[in-house]
Amino acid sequence: MRLSVKLTSNVVLAVVACCALGAASAARAQSTANLAVVVTPPDATPIDTSGTPAVTVDITNNGPSNATGVVVDATFPAEVEIASVDGCTANDTSATAKPLPCTVNAQTLGAGVIPQNGKAKVTITFAVTSAAAKTITGATTCNPPATLGTVTVNVTSTTTSAGPNSGTAQLPGIAKFADLSVTYAAVDGTGKPLSTANEGDTVKFDGTVTNNGPCPAPGVVLTTATTLMTFVDGTGVCPGDPAEDDCSIGDMAVGASVAFSRRYKIDPPPGADAATGSYAHFSEVDVSSNDVKNGTVTTPAAWDPNTDDDTARPIVTSSHSAGGCASGGRGVDAGVLAVLPVLLLLARVQRRRAAAKR
Repeated sequence: MRLSVKLTSNVVLAVVACCALGAASAARAQSTANLAVVVTPPDATPIDTSGTPAVTVDITNNGPSNATGVVVDATFPAEVEIASVDGCTANDTSATAKPLPCTVNAQTLGAGVIPQNGKAKVTITFAVTSAAAKTITGATTCNPPATLGTVTVNVTSTTTSAGPNSGTAQLPGIAKFADLSVTYAAVDGTGKPLSTANEGDTVKFDGTVTNNGPCPAPGVVLTTATTLMTFVDGTGVCPGDPAEDDCSIGDMAVGASVAFSRRYKIDPPPGADAATGSYAHFSEVDVSSNDVKNGTVTTPAAWDPNTDDDTARPIVTSSHSAGGCASGGRGVDAGVLAVLPVLLLLARVQRRRAAAKR
């Protein structure tokens, strides 16, 4: 009889253990999340890389469970550099951290969790480098491809997912570009660089605008800003006073250059109480490719991959003495003013001595 009871207890324990295992297995089977991923390329076609093109990633959890530990990663074409990611926190927190892979930001259930039937949006902003752009288009051609290539986004989760967990999109090609440049320098009468002048002097500035290609540059405009100088006259393209209106050069073919010269009078610093010292006088020019009509600027038809050479600002310095007198022959130097009473006293002494001898 005792043996029978013992066997019955073992059977009961076995049944309980079996049920527990079955429940755990059922729980594991139910803990799944069906993640759907949609990747949307930039709206602009083609891409103007002077802007901020971005890819958006929409993640939907179709359930039946919450998706935990959701991480996003992406593979872009080699010519693309990822600039920033929004809606996701980089997993790498080192000083040289890259924005991907990243964990989706907290929603209602904390970081990395997308609730059942919930959604998450991640925006990946990217850029095409100047060197890559030139490689894409070729050194002397103007025929960029229709697409930069494919971006692939992968989404992983610590919750078992029955969804595809990935998505792809074709990136548009880059817009045609023209590498504009401007050189500009203050020169003396022989054409050599000039760095100093006196107040009241007239200084000449020579400049050249060039389209280095590989595409034509439409609607090229040259803008100017000056400090402590007054326009005198000009020659070449747009000889008028640039302060009154920007210089509209117009369309420039590949390899085309236009020259311009301006003369400015070096002005003293404003105010009767301007301090003694050196003052900087400059004329800054900036070149860009825009269609400028009726005071409005439309979207550039050709972008510039290298803006470092789009601006030039030669500086000429002059010395100023308090009270409105400048050095260099245009007044009395401050040092001379300091010893002038002594010189006058010596002159009186000499006149007295001369009179005593007579």
